[in-house]
Amino acid sequence: MEKIVPQNDQKISAVKKYGPAGCPKIGLKCTPEYKAWLCMKSRCYNPNDPSFRSYGGRGLYVCERWIYSFKNFFADLGPRPSAKHSLNRLNNNGIYEPGNVAWSTQIEQARNKRSNHLVEHCGKMKPISQIAEDTGVHRFTIYNRLRIGWSLEDALRKLVRPQSKLKR
Repeated sequence: MEKIVPQNDQKISAVKKYGPAGCPKIGLKCTPEYKAWLCMKSRCYNPNDPSFRSYGGRGLYVCERWIYSFKNFFADLGPRPSAKHSLNRLNNNGIYEPGNVAWSTQIEQARNKRSNHLVEHCGKMKPISQIAEDTGVHRFTIYNRLRIGWSLEDALRKLVRPQSKLKR
């Protein structure tokens, strides 16, 4: 059975034992990193996986370094930073490989979806929701202004006259 050997004096906080299927275990549970590795492979190669259509069905696959080696996967990505982190491909059209995969939070992953409307802002392509967060202008305001032909600069700078307060 394969053991994980920490590199560069990196310490693994819990002692890992290996079950009959080679699953790294902490007590009786598989580690989150191992589960993420299994799920990544299932999304790409198992046509019965509910997510296969969006991954393997689009031609995405796992690199040769990781496909058969959890040890390599773990060595490249390291431990999951927190329970709020999961695997994220940085380039959505890229494969699962070193340099294109990172541990990310749900918010970071939501900003990295194919369905996001990306706009160049401050020299970087960003989703409208992130620009809204950065500028304080509501995302629907930005989106609707861009949709009717405003430039991003105007969408962020032009103020709409304040609404009159209703008298009761």
